[in-house]
Amino acid sequence: MSSSESLFFTLPKHVQRAIDEAFDATIKPNQVSKANRRTPTSTSNNAALGGGGFLIEEPVSGGGFLVEDDNEDGSNAEDVLAQIPLELIPAALQRLDLPPDDDDVLAVFKNAASGWTSSSIRPSQGSSSHEETYVSRSDWRSVCAVLLENNPKEDDAERGVPMDEDDDDGASDEYIEEQLSSEEDLSGEASSEEYMEGPGNSRLQTRARKRARVSSPIANSSVDKLQKLSSRQRQTCLATFSLFFEGVPSEELMNQKIMIKDLQRATKLLNEKLKADEMVEMLEMFSTLPDKSMSFDDFCRMMTTARLA
Repeated sequence: MSSSESLFFTLPKHVQRAIDEAFDATIKPNQVSKANRRTPTSTSNNAALGGGGFLIEEPVSGGGFLVEDDNEDGSNAEDVLAQIPLELIPAALQRLDLPPDDDDVLAVFKNAASGWTSSSIRPSQGSSSHEETYVSRSDWRSVCAVLLENNPKEDDAERGVPMDEDDDDGASDEYIEEQLSSEEDLSGEASSEEYMEGPGNSRLQTRARKRARVSSPIANSSVDKLQKLSSRQRQTCLATFSLFFEGVPSEELMNQKIMIKDLQRATKLLNEKLKADEMVEMLEMFSTLPDKSMSFDDFCRMMTTARLA
């Protein structure tokens, strides 16, 4: 066992699970599509003989070849679970909220995969002659262990990896309360100027906004989503959000709201055609504000849900 691979087993259990889950979740859709494309020739030959799969024991049907294919399929299944195509590494890294386009990291995986070509997964007829390059599960663990070994608890909180139940629950609760109050301040300041006509309505509007926040499915997940937002994701969201507000100072950006007029201006610049009701639907899908506009927090939720950040 290499030192990097042994490092993996020194990481906290929840970090080990996150590394393996990112690996498994990325390869499953890819391997399902490969399995659908794989057609055993011996089975088709058996069907051509008219046996329909029931003449396995007859010498003419080539039953021995069927048994060999079964063994090969079992070997394929084991190999599939133990390796990931090099081209899917960026998607797997993104599941851990690691940079998917870091040249140094990708170079390490490319070096780990060099010379590793699956002998059990052959391209189908009519496809390209070259075979895919794969990274083994042990190499994936080793590289990710090096990337995640420094301050795993701090990094996990930033990446959104769930903490163990016996970790500091009090600090987590305090963070959520703090996040709630900051979110209410951001949305409350923006909406109060347009919808609160007098001091008598202020308390009612605040209570109504809190009730709407609790009852909305998106609002219920807002704190969790924001807590899981890493600094890299937040910077990406802020840079994209600023494109809607040219000339607005950076310190005032987070107090802005995207409205229909902002979408209309953006679609005009992009030569796109969207109807007004389509724009309203886009805003309503993630908006938590009474006027159906999109705050910076709403925009961050939209970006992470669409995996754009």
